[in-house]
Amino acid sequence: MLERVFGMFTQVDRTLEKTTGGLGIGLSLVKGLVHMHGGTISAFSEGEGKGSKFAVRLPLSTSALTESDLMSAESPRIEPRRFHRILIIDDNEDAANALGQLLEMMDNEVATAYDGETGFKVARAFQPGIV
Repeated sequence: MLERVFGMFTQVDRTLEKTTGGLGIGLSLVKGLVHMHGGTISAFSEGEGKGSKFAVRLPLSTSALTESDLMSAESPRIEPRRFHRILIIDDNEDAANALGQLLEMMDNEVATAYDGETGFKVARAFQPGIV
């Protein structure tokens, strides 16, 4: 999994015992932030059950980096922000709330519902562009 661990929504262990796990967006988010600052991140493991180590390397100063360095193929392209009205419907309240907070930090307006029936009611009132 080391070559895929930084992918969006990637989770290594999806067994039923681990239903309280995350959404699989954390490492992808970290990789994007590290690259935005001109750095690199890598993962290491000695094998299953032996844990993982992550190395983040950031430059001491970004003044030595050119714009082309920051916008290289390995770095994500930063697009202008667009405001969205987003409705999240998920019966996992923790996951719905965490995703809602993340989307709000990205300057979106977010509403949350924890079941389908409530979701329909909220959608009628909230008029989201994305569900």
